[in-house]
Amino acid sequence: EAGVGWVDRDAGVGIVPACAGLHFLLCALLVLLAAAWPRIARWRDVACPLAGALAVAYVATIAVDTARIAIAVRMHAAGAGGGDLHALEGTIVYFGGLCGLYASARRTLATAGDRLLAVRTVAVNAERVAARWRAKANAATLLSDRLADEQRAGEAEAQARAANAKLDTLQQSVDTARAALA
Repeated sequence: EAGVGWVDRDAGVGIVPACAGLHFLLCALLVLLAAAWPRIARWRDVACPLAGALAVAYVATIAVDTARIAIAVRMHAAGAGGGDLHALEGTIVYFGGLCGLYASARRTLATAGDRLLAVRTVAVNAERVAARWRAKANAATLLSDRLADEQRAGEAEAQARAANAKLDTLQQSVDTARAALA
């Protein structure tokens, strides 16, 4: 029927335009652009992320809509597919899809530089904490307080060493990638 969408009268199932996924496509596009926003420095730089986001949003819409339709058909077959429950199912599937899409985009967009900055921040903070515990241990009058503070300083120094080792590994990866590109 014109304007109704796809209908299977034998199964009693219809896919109407309101459930066709256009709203999800638009929301997915916005979610992907929001995930990429920190990387966009100038308005001229919007074209590539927009094109990529549109392609990914289209594929994600097909995947999430397929899941939603499959769940709705099974719910309908089980006699639980009416009205509010159907709307709740759609909301849960779409919201979950958008959350997963955002998380995936953020993880994908995290570059080696971002990882280097994060690890460097952890290393610097751990070194500061270790220095504070060392100073506190040196100022402690009781031996038990001094030993406890030195232990805490040692733990913080171990964290700093681990972060610095990871930082060195990441830096080597970045240097290798730069050398390969040169």
